Amino acid sequence: MKTRESNWSRIIRYFSSRSFDTWFPKIILGTIFAIILYIIPHLYNPMNKYKWQQQELSGDQISTLSQLALDTSLVERDSLGVIVPICDEFPDNPFKCQALRFVEMQFDLFPGTREKMIIVFKSFSNQGLLLVLRDYRFKTRSFFFLSDNGMALFEVTWWVWFGLICSLLYKVTEIIRTKGKKEFNPNEVPVHFAKMLYAPLSAIIIFLSFGTLVETEDILYSMGNGVIALSFILGFFSGRTIELLEKLKNILLPLGNTEGDRGTQPVRNFLLSGKVIAKKATGDLFEGMDFTKVSLEYKSETDPVPKSVTVDASGVFEINDLIPGWYTFTGMYSNGTSVFHLELPFEIKNEDVLNEVFELQESYSEPT
Repeated sequence: MKTRESNWSRIIRYFSSRSFDTWFPKIILGTIFAIILYIIPHLYNPMNKYKWQQQELSGDQISTLSQLALDTSLVERDSLGVIVPICDEFPDNPFKCQALRFVEMQFDLFPGTREKMIIVFKSFSNQGLLLVLRDYRFKTRSFFFLSDNGMALFEVTWWVWFGLICSLLYKVTEIIRTKGKKEFNPNEVPVHFAKMLYAPLSAIIIFLSFGTLVETEDILYSMGNGVIALSFILGFFSGRTIELLEKLKNILLPLGNTEGDRGTQPVRNFLLSGKVIAKKATGDLFEGMDFTKVSLEYKSETDPVPKSVTVDASGVFEINDLIPGWYTFTGMYSNGTSVFHLELPFEIKNEDVLNEVFELQESYSEPT
């Protein structure tokens, strides 16, 4: 019994650890588990009814059909000169037979699509059919869930996650490769989990918002496999995804001059002055720091692009163009043996903020 409790405590301690040596195996195992969870429903036969997408003929394919419509050599005759039907569906119309064959050669049609096509083909003349086929969406087989019943959102969520995981692996391993494990910031781990939650939701909103802007309700389904590629990109560049949401916000919800009647006044900029200090892991102040080498940045809710802050030799800094709202400050300092980090949300209200203290916390120190 004691051994089992000891094992459980070790497992809990391992998964609660935020060091790189435990973070990397955990994210690799999590990725493998996620891939397995993703593949299982795609290989489950009863789910095949959802595995289709909509595809249209390209301009070149339409041109080929147009040439077929003008080709009189399509008519086949037997030895007695009697016209031989090319297909049973259109015995007296060689063009429609060839068009049907052509479409079947271009696409892996979903079951039932051919029958619907025949009904459409019978409803129009040859020239009318060419016009219809320019915008006709064929229901084709797909490995992905891109059907028009909401399953496409399943794919968006998963491929945003895959993109996000690849981004984390790339960025973190590049830091470790170039600067060493001591540059791994364990305080960023909760941010990684937060991205797993807001990145898919943000991507879904972007797709739906784009559908609203272009006045189409089926943007997810008309893009086909492009949904997979774009979802991965939105996950890989999750920071840019938030920036895109900011731009959509300005389009869909343009900044007004009223909230009641207060908007008639111009927005005033406020001053933030502060001092950077550094504390060791023990809680004691770190003496002898060269504050001019502190990397201090901030970004706002409305502008996610980080801005640098100049810190003088005594740790004092000033920012004099802040508007009311929430900001995120990040900072880092390394002297070769210790690494200090800062990540602080900060709100600017309708007043100047003076003499605010920003603490850099020691996150790594080489053993002595």
